[in-house]
Amino acid sequence: MVLAADAVKEMDNALSNLVVKSANFPEARSAVLLACGAQISALQIQTLLAPHIAEESDSIMDKLETQMAWKDKEVRKDLDGLMAIQEFRNNPNLKIALTDYTHFSEIRKTILALSRENTNVQSLAISLDKSERCCFCARMLYPLFRRLFWRSQSWCELRIRIQSSFFGS
Repeated sequence: MVLAADAVKEMDNALSNLVVKSANFPEARSAVLLACGAQISALQIQTLLAPHIAEESDSIMDKLETQMAWKDKEVRKDLDGLMAIQEFRNNPNLKIALTDYTHFSEIRKTILALSRENTNVQSLAISLDKSERCCFCARMLYPLFRRLFWRSQSWCELRIRIQSSFFGS
């Protein structure tokens, strides 16, 4: 199974090889700009995946996906630009880069779908909220328990005092 990071790395390597081998071509400057643009945008997409996975808010996930879609268009535009250069049409490095970016895109779609389905983040947020409420209650009750404990001579007496405080005598 190809990992998302591996696919981006392989794409990056293929585009770097393409640039190195195109140094003497008349379109070398354009090739460098397009290849670097594709590399940078693909890496930016990759860096947006982790925040998406960790995010609990659907609206923020939507914004991250919008950014990824925009960067995806940039990558594809740059790769199409490289394909338009005559010297690169049959270049194996460009074909590898295209294949690897296609793999990365498929993996990204799967990651985003799983991220949307992941209820663990939302469950954790709910649990933390409940924990905060429990801590608040504990902080409010601590002085009462402390007073009861210091006045009591034994645990049995403490239990009786606690019961009488909450349930009456």
